[in-house]
Amino acid sequence: MSNTDESLLGLLLRAHAECAAQAHGEEYVHGNIPASQCFEQAVQSIEAAIRHVGFADGYVRVQEAKKSNKERKPNV
Repeated sequence: MSNTDESLLGLLLRAHAECAAQAHGEEYVHGNIPASQCFEQAVQSIEAAIRHVGFADGYVRVQEAKKSNKERKPNV
């Protein structure tokens, strides 16, 4: 992995910031309502993706903890 690689969460956060800036006219001023609505939808989708990445990370950690506990417990 090089220094230019980003984590999935990093990419989502960067995309979120860019879409949010465009949706709210901070980056580009939109006279185009459909484009603005598309950016709003993108922001909502990215926020959902960020939540799901967090959920997935939590599930992986739980599974790893269960596996670690099984390996530490002696068979009785």
